[in-house]
Amino acid sequence: WSVKDVQIYQDVDGDVGGLSPMVNDHPEEGFNGYEVLLFDSGEGEDPDLIWVRRNPDDDTSIQIAFKADLIGPNGYMWSAWADDGLQALDHRDYNDRFTEEDAGSPYPGSPLYPIKAIYLYDTTCRSFYGFTPTGNEPGLCP
Repeated sequence: WSVKDVQIYQDVDGDVGGLSPMVNDHPEEGFNGYEVLLFDSGEGEDPDLIWVRRNPDDDTSIQIAFKADLIGPNGYMWSAWADDGLQALDHRDYNDRFTEEDAGSPYPGSPLYPIKAIYLYDTTCRSFYGFTPTGNEPGLCP
């Protein structure tokens, strides 16, 4: 287990996701994304707030452990993303900061090809824990 390169950011003003989470809201300059860094490689109010490791039984997956007070008692939804391109937390969600034309596409057959503003980026659908989803939650995994 390690805290190296593990970060937690908070969106204090609730603008990540824009007016319609998981759906493109026309590019909005007023959104500021995740504006507070709560944890950075063991630095923060609680140096043990979150840990990560490669799964010892399956090296194609990782395991994440965090303290329950990070998320509260009512369950939560979560997703993960990897960003080795733009890395602009103040621009989250990217789909609310860039049009499809500005972002580009990795698919050669797409009229939006080639990749432009958004590159080296991947994300997951949203999973849930501690509650029963209604099915109307934005980005819920099938």
